Amino acid sequence: DFAVFPVNTAVKLYNAGPGYRLGGVTGLGTFSILSRDRAVTSWESLVGTTVFSTGKGATPDYLLTYFAEQRGLNITSDFSHNNAAQLAQLALAGKVDTVLLPEPFVSMVLSGSPEMRVVIDFQEEWNRLEGASTAYPVTVVTVNPRLAEERPETVKAFLRACRESVAWVKENPGEAGVLIEKYGILKASAAAAAIPKSNLVFIPAAEAKESLEPFLEVLLSYDPASLGGVLPDEGFYFED
Repeated sequence: DFAVFPVNTAVKLYNAGPGYRLGGVTGLGTFSILSRDRAVTSWESLVGTTVFSTGKGATPDYLLTYFAEQRGLNITSDFSHNNAAQLAQLALAGKVDTVLLPEPFVSMVLSGSPEMRVVIDFQEEWNRLEGASTAYPVTVVTVNPRLAEERPETVKAFLRACRESVAWVKENPGEAGVLIEKYGILKASAAAAAIPKSNLVFIPAAEAKESLEPFLEVLLSYDPASLGGVLPDEGFYFED
């Protein structure tokens, strides 16, 4: 009845049917390029260097291509890894030098490997290019269209609980970290350190549209199939 997805997956699912609707944005971008290579200090210095990442045909891939092309650069990337946790471990072990990762793995690598440092912040780059004041949306909560139609009050109650949960986690990172470790996601100390940097939000669907559509247009321009060929229509946005 409810599911959390990357934003492009949610749009693709809506367009393909059965038409899952957007309940709200739950996470904004947290991607950064980290490197232990002291020669890597800027976008230009990435030319000739392989950036290791996850998710071919997903948000990291599209954004890296978009940002590089906006600067007229051709940057070599390796998206053969499909697990950010595994890639973070390779970075910590010194087996890869330059990586593109999201939180909490950025914080994990920085805390475990002093020679690694952030060289590119994707959120700053997005804001610079788009004139935006907030980062791009990455994760969203979606709603079964049948449930939205037949039991809208249940959906509204669930979405209120989502908002309250996000607020509680941000206000109580230590306690939230204990729960995160309990469910086998991440060590409590690492989770607590990463939560303040993880861009956790709850933006209701109707309010999210303004920041969502520019990001979707970028994805559509690079790979129409990533969204199912078109931007979602008004029916995508659940009205709370």
